[in-house]
Amino acid sequence: MHSYPEPALDLVARMNEAAAADPSRAAAFQGAPGCNSHRAALEHDPDCLPLPCFSFEDALDAVKDGRADRAIIPIENSQHGRVADIHFLLPESGLSIVGEHFMGIEHALMALPNADGTMGPFSGAYSHPQALGEKAVTTFIFEVKNIPAALYKALGGFATNGVNMTKLESYQIGASFAATTFYADIEGAPGEPRIDMALQELAFHCKYVRPLGTYKQARSRG
Repeated sequence: MHSYPEPALDLVARMNEAAAADPSRAAAFQGAPGCNSHRAALEHDPDCLPLPCFSFEDALDAVKDGRADRAIIPIENSQHGRVADIHFLLPESGLSIVGEHFMGIEHALMALPNADGTMGPFSGAYSHPQALGEKAVTTFIFEVKNIPAALYKALGGFATNGVNMTKLESYQIGASFAATTFYADIEGAPGEPRIDMALQELAFHCKYVRPLGTYKQARSRG
């Protein structure tokens, strides 16, 4: 199954062959050749062999199946916020976050000129929703117990232990308002006493805490 335009199919086939010949250099990404994730893979590791995949699930499966050494997956967009589905897919993938990459994106509106050489008028623009939407690190998800002030108590350990939390987002699983899951980034790594103490306090007030990875910070927050 594919969604690639006909002119891209030959390039996709050649990229798949190159990755299959040396999976240790392969970096799976979601999208067609030339997409932002393809560019991000080459910016992060110019020597990698980008492996195009139809979906995020396919990119993660390529790593689990040994067809790629890693996958480069978008987590959030500064304009549109969290990338849909990623928070659900990562915890279930069994994979860990091992690095991060920030990539600047500039959008351009392109069109063919009219017969007289003029441009427009335009009645609409078609794009991926992420483009048109409105607006030493450890990443983990957790679900607090269903008791009053559970989140306040759970996060208290980060304050008392001097741990900087750079991201905290909530999302629902299965459209249930009874169980809210949180996605968080903190500066630091397990093994540091202050981090371990904060995570222990968090776990005491939670149904579960699931680490997604510890990795080098690509740039300072704030």
